Amino acid sequence: MQNPSQTSGHARTYRIAIYALGLLACALIGDGWVANALGGGVTLLALALYMLEDPKFFRLVLMWCAGFLLIIVPEGLSDATIIKRLYGAASYDIASRCLVASHFAMLLGHDLVFKESDVRPSATPWRLALRFAVPILAITWVLSMLYVLPTAILSYRGGRAAQGAITQASALGAVADGLSLVARVAVPVASIWVAKRVRGPARTLLLGMVAISLATEVLFSTRFVLLFVTVGCLVARTAPRPPTRRMMGALLALALVLVVTSTVLTQTRTFGLRTANVGQVVETASAEQLFTLNEQSVRSMTQAVVYARRRGFTDGRTSAALLVFWVPRALWPSKPKLIGYWLPREFGKIDEGFSSAPGFTGGTYVDFGLWGSVVAWFMIGLVFGGLERMCARVLAGKEDARVLLVAPLFGGVFFAVRSPETATLSLVGVMLATLLFQVLVGRRRLVRAAGTSV
Repeated sequence: MQNPSQTSGHARTYRIAIYALGLLACALIGDGWVANALGGGVTLLALALYMLEDPKFFRLVLMWCAGFLLIIVPEGLSDATIIKRLYGAASYDIASRCLVASHFAMLLGHDLVFKESDVRPSATPWRLALRFAVPILAITWVLSMLYVLPTAILSYRGGRAAQGAITQASALGAVADGLSLVARVAVPVASIWVAKRVRGPARTLLLGMVAISLATEVLFSTRFVLLFVTVGCLVARTAPRPPTRRMMGALLALALVLVVTSTVLTQTRTFGLRTANVGQVVETASAEQLFTLNEQSVRSMTQAVVYARRRGFTDGRTSAALLVFWVPRALWPSKPKLIGYWLPREFGKIDEGFSSAPGFTGGTYVDFGLWGSVVAWFMIGLVFGGLERMCARVLAGKEDARVLLVAPLFGGVFFAVRSPETATLSLVGVMLATLLFQVLVGRRRLVRAAGTSV
């Protein structure tokens, strides 16, 4: 009978083999619909092998695979006809093959680096001084709520139009919005972790803060922030213990709710919870519309293919715009815009606040073409495997406060399938804020092999 380490090694070998075969198939298959079907089938098989390897712990790669299955595959299969009619069959085929092949390449790079046998608890966990953590979290939460609640109420009443009426077109306003977004994610995740370790009024206060924060995100109806906060809180709450069957069921239910409410959230975010006719949306929407995320990432990715054919590849300039995004536009008016902003405007007149998400390959395709994108995502996969190993070691330890840095990554990885630029920008801010919080109220304690501290 095989031991767990042998089973784990075999599962990893099988995955590497099917990813390599999937890449070969993408080179031979010309039809985009078939490529999407292949991507969905192989990803489902990979998920089964990941669970066979270690069913006890969540991994970042599982969130990536779930994002691919929920965001890319359904649209790639169901909207093939309309995308071909709008942009041509050849462009749809290239876009689909690029998405699927780059997905396989990223997973291949991940599995070449990450091994379950490498996972072991860190010998130097971070501890937090809880008596200082609670007041800092409470003060930060109050300040952030004072800033975001007026906007949340306006969002409830009138959606994006009402929010736009108070938007500050200045560097100071942009910084304030960015800081409030960071606080909306970082504070609830840290609060749920600290609440697990304190008692009495402090625990009640922290749990109340988390509940109000989640309710506020529902008013905003912004899916990616809801995902960051909810999944981050679940990971922070369960670590370091493996998820129970109840928690697994809760996460599956969350994924289902995210999918089913996608169309409704789109309407409420646009028109506001109070004014949107949710009942009519549910009645008139087809089952296909209700059970897909409808991000139009494949359609937008097809636009990227058409753009590159018209204007040529950008040789890295599109992806490099992310490196300078941190500079306020008020200080640099001609700063390059991200692809999600300028790509839809290449194909028609769009409202000022609108942006698209050409999947995770939009920027790399416009930069380097189909197989250049595949190579780029293979390299990203190697880095992703190292990140996975770091996260797994943190989650395997006990009382390691660095779980607060790890927890937001789970929602970020899921959303990166749609828009790696947005996910990266949000994650960097949240992780920097969390790191600052840990430095202020943390103390690192070296642990001897025998288990005593020094």
